[in-house]
Amino acid sequence: MTYCVGWQTPSEVFLVADAAITSTRAPVSSRTSFGELHVHNSSECVEEAAIKLYRWPTFAVTSAGDLGHILEFIRLIDSYLAASRPPHCAFADAASTISMPGKISPFESVGAFSLDGRPLLMSFNVSGSQRIEWNNSLIHLGSAGSQFRILVDESVGHILRHVESGPDARLACLLAVCQSFTVQNYVLESGFGGTFSGICVDSRGSRWQPDMGYALVDNQSMTLSKPETLPFNRPLSPFIGCIVREDILFVNSPLTGGTIAFASSTHPIEESELRRRVAAGAESAGAAGQNLEFDFVTILSRSSPTAVILETRKKPRTRHLGLGLARQQLGPGLARVDVGFSAELGDSLIARETDSDRRPSFRFVRFQPESPSGVPHGK
Repeated sequence: MTYCVGWQTPSEVFLVADAAITSTRAPVSSRTSFGELHVHNSSECVEEAAIKLYRWPTFAVTSAGDLGHILEFIRLIDSYLAASRPPHCAFADAASTISMPGKISPFESVGAFSLDGRPLLMSFNVSGSQRIEWNNSLIHLGSAGSQFRILVDESVGHILRHVESGPDARLACLLAVCQSFTVQNYVLESGFGGTFSGICVDSRGSRWQPDMGYALVDNQSMTLSKPETLPFNRPLSPFIGCIVREDILFVNSPLTGGTIAFASSTHPIEESELRRRVAAGAESAGAAGQNLEFDFVTILSRSSPTAVILETRKKPRTRHLGLGLARQQLGPGLARVDVGFSAELGDSLIARETDSDRRPSFRFVRFQPESPSGVPHGK
């Protein structure tokens, strides 16, 4: 199935969704960009295969359930927009048109809008209700279990109270929480997983997530040397870049051996136009990735349920973090990224034996300029 989250704050609405698709076909690859083995048995396949977010200039929609019905729902929204219906009315009209009296619709959906400058979160058929609802601050769709939903509930409260760097930072934190599920658990067995992506909607319109980088580390891949030097990750710690251009999510990962492009469209497009968008987006995303120009970098521990989200503002070197392209290449268009971070952050990522409840820990670090002593920047 899938897992999607809709989150309304006092000033904006966020949508976050995974990339897993459940079908009966054989998977086209062995694992996701974050290293999860694709599920393939006699009855079904669960693989990283699609982006679940649909963006218009002023609003966005995500859905969970039967893909055919979801695409028909998106087509209906687009047709009502063409008839000059306001976006939130187009969502409601499409839901009313596609709903089946006496039957449970095989999908559920949530839309993010800005109505007269105020954020609005609307939903349709959540948990089979067949109702159109709004004024919800947090909505979960899909097959994630209660333990994951509770963690998201707790995390968004913490993000609202403690992350004051703006909507991009809040979205980066929510993405880190959801992405951590795929690193610290085998969630594909439950029908969701792969790369998570996000959209923010506010009074300025809708926009994709900031440029994100993810470093996957464990205790064994971290090494400490002299006290005055910084810990440096060994090459076995994968670094994954997630950049959206032209409504296409480009995911560069050594775990899949290259870059995967996930296209999102709110209406049918010609193959030539899709190729143009992929080519244009790949050039821009590739340049940002090669220059290590990420807005945020999240360090996810595979040894303990912890994550650190660093605001980097497209700087490969900050006081707590250093990114560098190693001389060793992993393949055509795929460079190895070495990651260095301060002892303070390294200590945050190491599991402690005294942590009895093993509750996940998430920490956001605001941007700080590079320290005079510098940070390891490749080897």
